[in-house]
Amino acid sequence: TQDDIPRAHSLYNTAKLEADKTDRFPNLAALIRQPPKPGDKAVISLFPERAGQLASGLPISAIVTPAFGGGDETVFELIAAAELRSAAAFTTLSQLPHAGNRTIDFVTRLVAARPGFRMRLGPIEQVPDAIERLLERTEDELWAMSKEGGAAGETSDLPLISVVVPVYNGAHFLKDAIESILLQNYPNLEIIVVDDGSTDDIDAAVSALPVDVRFFRQPNQGPSAARNRGVRDASGSLVAFLDVDDLWPAERLDLLTGELQDHPELDVVRGYAQLSKRANEDAPFEPIGNPEESFPNYIGAALYRKSAFERVGLFDEFLTFAEDTDWFVRADAAKLKVKRVPHVTLQVRRHETNMTKGQSQAALNPLRLFRKQLELRRQEQSAG
Repeated sequence: TQDDIPRAHSLYNTAKLEADKTDRFPNLAALIRQPPKPGDKAVISLFPERAGQLASGLPISAIVTPAFGGGDETVFELIAAAELRSAAAFTTLSQLPHAGNRTIDFVTRLVAARPGFRMRLGPIEQVPDAIERLLERTEDELWAMSKEGGAAGETSDLPLISVVVPVYNGAHFLKDAIESILLQNYPNLEIIVVDDGSTDDIDAAVSALPVDVRFFRQPNQGPSAARNRGVRDASGSLVAFLDVDDLWPAERLDLLTGELQDHPELDVVRGYAQLSKRANEDAPFEPIGNPEESFPNYIGAALYRKSAFERVGLFDEFLTFAEDTDWFVRADAAKLKVKRVPHVTLQVRRHETNMTKGQSQAALNPLRLFRKQLELRRQEQSAG
């Protein structure tokens, strides 16, 4: 910054335009160096042809995020701090999942330092004039419009969340799972993908993702071992899990994070899981059953403080099934504070693979789990 005013700097000097709209902007069409392929946008190169019109840096007068409107004019509305911060930081942080708290602190300070608005779009031809009128206002007028900083001046601590995605031969599901995480619009994420000895093309699936992730490989040891690897390498103070063939509903992270921030005494917050099923590989997934009557201990339906694993321990790698129930039984024995919220926080997709795999071991796990619970009770009685 110069004189404590944040500045934006020019990096790429390019713009994009949908190919079928180039005729509307003949002065820009001349700057297209290579005709776009069908379905792609045309890339407009502003340098060096327009070098004299380019600024290397400009002071930031306000931070504005657009929203579709439909009215007769473009208007500027007040906006909540979280929404503005997400708009300012999301793309950057999704590309830098290990940036951590220093980056989110920087974005928070930037948002607090400038007036902020939501720009409700009217007819597209009016938008440039609306922006010009906004820029003609003095800084005092802009702050007054945003009620002396209003929501944009509020600050809140958004903790880093490490999301662990265990994968075993689920490369074809990975893109959907990662997009489900990104659609949370939570700006302080670290995504950890742990490959548990897959034999499919998981490397290509990871390379094709729209975001950088931390990617670990290990020999096939089961889902508990894959989750444990993620927990051990997690940088965040909060940890979440998403199996590669499941999805998260919108705003799931905001909901659960808010509960943990509002109630610092809680160790885990979890919701319900909505099951879905498809008739065959080509059919869409359809919801089945009542979420409140579904299995209560889905690992992916919760958000955990990392400190909870220090008290309870990691997932039992000896258990192929029921490792989730085992962990929550141990959490109860350790007197962790776990809260259930009345919302669906996980979409479990039942399909041909996960409904049949490992059934030869399924019958053994209830006995193993019973023995563990009996041992825990004996230890409690001995301690008492």
